[in-house]
Order: sequence, then C-alpha cells, then structure tokens
Amino acid sequence: MLRLAPLEPCLRIAAGVTAVLAQLLSWAPPAAAQSAPVPLPPAPATHEVTIDHEVLIPMRDGTRLGATIVRPRAPGRYPVVVRYEPYGRTVMTYFAERGYVTVLAEGRGTGSSGGIMADYFDAISFRDGYDVVEWAAAQPWSTGKVGLWGISYGAINATRIAALRPPHLAAVAVNSSYANFFGDHFFPGGVRSNHPYVWHGGGNMLSTMLRGPVYPGADGQPVLDLERWRQRIRDNKWEGYYTPQWTHDQYDAYWEEKDLRSKYATYEVPTLQVGNYFDHARNHDEAYLTYQVLKAKGIPQQLIVGPWTHGGGGPAHTIDFPRTALGWFDQFLRGIDTGITREPPVTLFVMRQNMWRTEDTWPIARTVPTTFQLGGDGTLATAPPRDTSSRRFVYRPWVGSAAGPYGTWFNAQYDEYLVLPDQRADEGESLTFTTDPLSADVESTGMPEISFLATSTATNTDFSIKLSDVFPDGRSALVTRGWINSAHRESNVNPRTPGDWRVAPTSAITPGVAARYRVTLQNVSYRFRKGHRLRVTIASSDWPSNWPNPLPATNTVHVAQGGTIGVSTFTLPVVPASPTPRPAPRLALRTSDAPRAPSPNGPRIQIVHDLSTSTVSYQSDRRSERAVPGGTMEQVEAWRVDGTKAPPYRQVIDYANTQTLRRPGFPDLRVTWRVRTDSAGPKATVEWFERPIP
Repeated sequence: MLRLAPLEPCLRIAAGVTAVLAQLLSWAPPAAAQSAPVPLPPAPATHEVTIDHEVLIPMRDGTRLGATIVRPRAPGRYPVVVRYEPYGRTVMTYFAERGYVTVLAEGRGTGSSGGIMADYFDAISFRDGYDVVEWAAAQPWSTGKVGLWGISYGAINATRIAALRPPHLAAVAVNSSYANFFGDHFFPGGVRSNHPYVWHGGGNMLSTMLRGPVYPGADGQPVLDLERWRQRIRDNKWEGYYTPQWTHDQYDAYWEEKDLRSKYATYEVPTLQVGNYFDHARNHDEAYLTYQVLKAKGIPQQLIVGPWTHGGGGPAHTIDFPRTALGWFDQFLRGIDTGITREPPVTLFVMRQNMWRTEDTWPIARTVPTTFQLGGDGTLATAPPRDTSSRRFVYRPWVGSAAGPYGTWFNAQYDEYLVLPDQRADEGESLTFTTDPLSADVESTGMPEISFLATSTATNTDFSIKLSDVFPDGRSALVTRGWINSAHRESNVNPRTPGDWRVAPTSAITPGVAARYRVTLQNVSYRFRKGHRLRVTIASSDWPSNWPNPLPATNTVHVAQGGTIGVSTFTLPVVPASPTPRPAPRLALRTSDAPRAPSPNGPRIQIVHDLSTSTVSYQSDRRSERAVPGGTMEQVEAWRVDGTKAPPYRQVIDYANTQTLRRPGFPDLRVTWRVRTDSAGPKATVEWFERPIP
C-alpha cells in the first residue's frame, strides 16, 4: 500500500527529488475547496431580426462569396459576429436577437460563392476571411467592431484569420480549433493517423467541396440545383486533395501554411477557447499552447475544457457555446463590463470527480511532477525497481481496437466518464506497468510524459503509450494516450510548451541498438480513486486510430542499462487541492445534462477478426433519409478499415457514401463518393447515375 506525505511538504517539493517523490502518492489530499458552478443567467432576446439572403461579398481578386446577413430590425449600427466556413449557411438568429449583426459567409467554391475550392485551410481561404471581416466592418449597419466565432472548421479559420491582424477584428470565440495540423491530427508523434481517411476526411468532403444538391435561394428557401452540384464536382479540386497530406510525412512548408503554431508571433486578439478531452487524435492539446502564447503577451483570454468529443459534443456536462461566446463578445465588441476579465482564465472539468474548477494559469502552478520508474516485473513505483530485467513484446498491428478511436467514430456515453471498452484485451498483448493500490484519491491534471530506452529488430517502429485507471475489480479504463514513430524520436511535435516544439530530420534506427524515446500524452484532468491503480501500457500499435507500421518487429524496453537504474520513467502531473478556495466557475451549461445511452440511430460499429484469412476489420455503417425540395434524399454511409494479421502488415481503408435523390415523375439520381486508401495513398472517385435505380 502506498503512503502519502502531508500537504505542506508536497507543496514545497522540488521536481526530481527522489526521496520525497517516493512518498507522494501516499499523500491524502484534503477535500477540494471548490463551489458548484454558477450558471450564467440567460440572455433574453431584445430585438426582432431581418434576414438578407444571398448577399455577395467581394474579395480582393474579384471573386464574390455568398453570405447571409441576420440583423436587428431596428435602425442603427451594431457590432458584427462573423462565422466563415464551407458547410453552408444555416440561419442563426441568436446573436442578432441580442444586438449583433451576424454574417454567415461561405468559402469560395461552396454554396453560392464563386471561385473554386482547391484545398482546406490554405492561404487564399485565410485571406478571404480577412476580406470578409473588413467588409463587415465597413457596412452602414456596423459599428466597426467585428468578432469571429466558429466550431471546428470555422474555429480553425477564425484563428488563422486573426493571425493576419484584420484591423477591425476585436475578439475571437472558438470551439474545437487545432493549431498544429501535422502533430495534432495527421502525424501525432510522427505516426500516420487514420482519422483523415475514414469518416472525418472522407465524409467531410461531401459537406464542403462536393456539397449539394440543395442550396439556399434568394428568398432563403432551399432550392434543388443539380447543375450547380455538377459544377462543384467538375471544378473543385477534390481529386488531388489528399495527395499532399499523404506525401508530406514530415513537417514542412505545406503544414506550416496551415498551422497556427507558425503564426503565434502575430496572434494577439482576445480569445475564448473551448477544448474537448476526447477530440480527434491530439487536437485539443493546442488549446493549452495557444493559452500560453496569449498569456505571455498579456492578451485577455478564457480557456474552458470539458469531457466531450469534437465540437463540444457529448451526452452530459456540455457547454452552451453561443451563450458562452455572447458574454465574450459583450465584453470586447460592445464594451460592457461583464466581469469576465476578472475571472480566473482557466475552467476545467475533473473527470471521475465530476467537478468543474477554475484555475489561475496553465500549467497549474501547484503541480507536482511525480516520477515513477518502470520495473522489469511490470511494477510502476516511485522507488527504484526490484527487478531490472528488460521486457520484450511482439508488435501486433491489431492492438488498440479495445480503446477505439476518439472523436466521432464512436457513440460516447457519460456516466462518471466517457465509457470505453475494457482495455485488458489490448493490455494482454502489450507491456503493462502497474502501481500498487492507491491509499487515497490522486488528481492528475496536465500532460503526463514517458521517457524510455528501447531496442527493436526493425529499422522503423511505432510506440503507443496509454495511461489507464485499473478498478478494484480489475477493469482497466483508458485515461489518456500518446504516440511516437522511431524516425521522429529527435522531434517534439506534441510539446508541453510552445518553446518545446522541435522538428529534427528523421532517421532510421539500428536493429538491436538502444534509442531514447520521450512521449508526451494528451492533456487530461482525472481523479484516480482510492483503491484504484495506475497502469502504463506500451505497445507498437493503436489501431484503428493509427496506420499500422508495415514492418514486423520485436521490441524491448530496457529498465536498466550498464548498472544505471531509472532509464525508463513515467512522469505524472499530480495536482494537490488548492490551499485556498477557488472561485466558482461561471458557466453556461445546457440543461439537458442527464446521462443517456447512445442513440439507436447512430452508426453501427463492429470489429471482425477473421481467423480463416488472418485479417481484422473495423466496420461502420449509417443510413438516413431527409426531405428535399420535390422529393427525398436517402443516404448510406459505410466505411471499413481492413488489416492483415500476418507480415508484411497492410491496411486498406474504404469509405463510401451514396446519396439517392428520389422525385416523383423523375428518374432517380444517385451519386456515390468513395475514398479508398492503401499503402499507395488515398484515391477518391465520384460516380454519377441519372437513370432508374433498381
């Protein structure tokens, strides 16, 4: 049983002092001094609105972007809130009803906007966003104060546009933005992610470059426009969209153009950020880095992080994002003293404790980095291991399926936590290192990190690191994870601080020669309960989140080398309770926060291990139907990730989305959008049928 030191010694501890660290996890923290969240009062509507449909905004190159303008009906000048993205212009009256003009603008090549869409998040799209902001500021209904807001695509656009410094941009409010395309999403730790080639990438194309066939009309009513749909399929650059993402497997100018990390020097606008512990890949890590950049510049900001998937979605404890953003815009666009600048800048949700808490900074100042040593007998302890023998495991590319991928790939359920499958199926084919049962609750908030020495029989291999919570009944629940590819071992593309970012040339490893690996795990806030155990798992696969390494490998983790103990360690950010009460968070939480089961209309997901062919498949399908002008649109979306279980390891991802337009008196029309990805990269096709469908 672990024993804990008193509070005061823990607060005075210096990181790396082994004798004191050995006692840390036996310290029993006092009950957290934190009040329940204070609900933000509802903001009643104060204005009737008028809507201008099909407004065309001129860009500097003559292209005009389609927009919908929602304005207070009363004459006068109002601050402006802009949402700029390629997903359509669903009319939103919330801000206009509360004294703002809302500009809903579409990217070029989408909707009624002119031009072509050649890529996501390129310099042209950010320049267009700059022009939209400045156009809005110059209109007769505008005060000249403009804010940008958005979720996901719109959030990413907002931060990149802000880095261009439009003179009239006064504030930004974003949810699920990520700043580092290479390290956050496409190649976390240098490992190729599967996310861009399954639902998230394949399906997203149908919402942007190939969107149709229903568009807003001049009167705001939906219009069936097959010719415009054909034009988008013909003109937009969807066929070559995936190629650079696939081929640029190292950080270079292609990724630099898209990321915010390279633009931090010019990013200095008051910013509200909402992040999600269970976003795609490592997307939410950058919210913390952007926080640190703005803090160093003295820019007003707020960071809110909760237990949600991408977009702030989840069945419980969810934020009302528009209402949250309204308070931010009231402060910086209307000059109303809402008190928000005097509140603590960080609000986070501590999982397993089911508690919101405010903090004065990030990382939390009272954090005690606590170092554990990996033992040859599978132990994880602050004391030197008794067994210093090396531990070996065989790379099996299907390991990881117990966890499943983050984000929109699975139906999340929140009880105390997002419920994920038991990790023991994966852990049985991995290396595990486990503590003794905890004698008291322990909170970990921040970014855990592992440093280990390993050899491989291959010239290139991957490592997946997971931190889990082992319950008294033996069940193992995933807490957080991180990845690294051996060729990227000298880089740090998932840093703890902006200054830690490092990109080094890739290099092969020499079979049998030890190499050092340092891996940060995703930021998290989690309370490990008394009687539970911490478990660190090391494998060389996290499928289907990541692309399997094609090389077979037997990998060895070394606990000691040349008589030196402690060559493989795991550092946990332990956060004692605040010695003084924390101010209660002021939050706009949705009222429908009762935990609920996944929707029966959501995607059906199954994992199939075929023993006869030695393959494994991760499969999903979803069917839906919606009314469109003059008929119905049926949609069948299906994807599967197929992998081999014998070397050489191969994988094929097949995503297909078929939309069938049925109209009485007309032939059925069917369009199938497919992306097939194998070791040669993604290949996208569109099949268009204008004949009766059997």
